[in-house]
Amino acid sequence: MKKYFLILSAAVLAFAFTACDKNKPGTKDVTFNIEVSDITQNSAKVKVTPSNNDVLYYFDLVKANYFAEYASDAEFVKDYFYNYWDEMIEYYNKNGYTMSYDSIEFSKGVDSYAFSQLQPDTVYYAIAFQVDTTKKELIGSLAKTNFNTLQVQKVDLSFSVSFNDTAVFFTPSIDNALYFATLMDKDTLNTYYKSVDAFWAEYIDYVDYQISMYAQYGYNLTYDDLAMDGDIYIHLDSIAPATTYTFIAQGVKDGVFNSDIISTDFTTPAARATVAAKAPLLKKRGAMAVEERKAKATRISAKALNFIRK
Repeated sequence: MKKYFLILSAAVLAFAFTACDKNKPGTKDVTFNIEVSDITQNSAKVKVTPSNNDVLYYFDLVKANYFAEYASDAEFVKDYFYNYWDEMIEYYNKNGYTMSYDSIEFSKGVDSYAFSQLQPDTVYYAIAFQVDTTKKELIGSLAKTNFNTLQVQKVDLSFSVSFNDTAVFFTPSIDNALYFATLMDKDTLNTYYKSVDAFWAEYIDYVDYQISMYAQYGYNLTYDDLAMDGDIYIHLDSIAPATTYTFIAQGVKDGVFNSDIISTDFTTPAARATVAAKAPLLKKRGAMAVEERKAKATRISAKALNFIRK
């Protein structure tokens, strides 16, 4: 079974858009044996063995802290899965697709899946439950097994900032380091975000969304595929003069972030040289340049940024 991910907030939810057999589930006695193996910093393999091979069921991974938001397993399953499925089915049906519960990849018999894009050093639950698409509620009990993804070996990444007459340059302290980076003027950052970390979490949510959209078209990208490396710069005529900006970055390797969040303030000069001609703005690896996070575009006036590799 192959699962495709449509990421909503930070949840790890699987929603498949492949044709499946139209199974009419019945309520039966069943227990689930869940095995978790091949655990890394950002991946794990889950195998589920039901006691009754005729039972239709669903399994997934969920961050442990999400359970604290619900009073019971039944409430969790109802809201986290059935309500979500109903919302997605309604959304896609309104937008030209024919969707139903038959479009969701449920399981029968022994099934397994190798999950990726997990967060390092995080407690997850592998869960499984019998599906009832009529009552849309938990039947019997929720089977769950917790595990912890591995910690990341962090590197001490930093950036130096320098100027010439036409551009500002950002140089990583580690050669060949992969990283994500962006800019935001400091006043806007302080106005709309409680901290740099809060802004960065939203920025990475945007990156996760991009990865999920590529997945819908068959491109299985990781953070490494969208990250940059080496020195980068941005033309001064692309940003405001005499303005303090915060440069924010974080290293990544093998699909996980491997450095602390880095933030460096700098102020652009008041007078700038006129650029007669400049090279085209290049995008990293044909996928995505570093872009301004624009989820709150109606409130944030900062223009989109294009870094150029040296």
